[in-house]
Amino acid sequence: MKIRLLITGATGFTGSHLIPALLKNPHYELIVVKRKDSDVSVIKNVSKKLRVYNIDPSYDLIYSIMKKEKPDIVIHLAAAYPRIETKKDIEIMLNSNIVFGTKLLNAMALNNVKRFLNTGSSLEYFNGPPVYNPATFYSTTKRAFQDIVEYYVRTYNFKVVTLLPYNTYGPNDKRNNFFSLLKNSLLEQTKLELTPGEQFIDLLFIEDLVNVYLKTTQYLLREKNIEHEKFFIGSGKAVKLKEIVNMYNKISRKNIPVVFGAIPYRRREIMFAQANIKEAIKKLKWKPKVSLYEGIRRTLKQDKIIK
Repeated sequence: MKIRLLITGATGFTGSHLIPALLKNPHYELIVVKRKDSDVSVIKNVSKKLRVYNIDPSYDLIYSIMKKEKPDIVIHLAAAYPRIETKKDIEIMLNSNIVFGTKLLNAMALNNVKRFLNTGSSLEYFNGPPVYNPATFYSTTKRAFQDIVEYYVRTYNFKVVTLLPYNTYGPNDKRNNFFSLLKNSLLEQTKLELTPGEQFIDLLFIEDLVNVYLKTTQYLLREKNIEHEKFFIGSGKAVKLKEIVNMYNKISRKNIPVVFGAIPYRRREIMFAQANIKEAIKKLKWKPKVSLYEGIRRTLKQDKIIK
């Protein structure tokens, strides 16, 4: 009998890379829950192999979907991460990151679905773990949802793993982030104004991130004594932002017109980030394999920026 996996956020950056990888396992049956207006082009090539449901704005359809499908595991990737915090953005984050997730958990409990693979954020730790100290409002919503998860763990004996990724990158990335700025500036040869660039960040290639989700899915299916375990996910290496720009220039063989120090650091800018991945290596039997140089080279090649 096949193992049913219900996935939210399948059309996002992580989901669009994870779905094809999951489909390689003939024992998995995939159910996707998405917003009606989601960009499905990223999973178009594999959509015939999926059962796809559109969720309503109030998220109430998740109850009938869960009752019908009764998945073995729910993989929760869906999240909203606006870069600013207007009234509208706050409402979007609260609804997407807390309300939807809570109804998802409630629907699971009502249908005796126990295994949950959750996605948190390293931004919950401004000064690094273990002390909770949110760097962004987004990270407060991710942490608040984990508190709700704890209720379901203790009340309904859910088995949960929360992955807390650091920065990720890779090909076909439509997010508005540092790498998209580099890419646009490179292609258009427009001036790119950045901070002084002295911050150190941990960058994980998407292939390595996908592999940890695959390993964690197996872990949830295999282990019997899980309550709520959390793992920090990254390369385990901190690299200065200036060095990343230099590496990007070297690999692309072009010179991006960067102006360091043109803009100030953001409020609560994290100046040093490095994932402690020892527990993930030990328990999930996972470790990152793609170096930053190789990851950038592959990204530029698959995005057809270099040959």
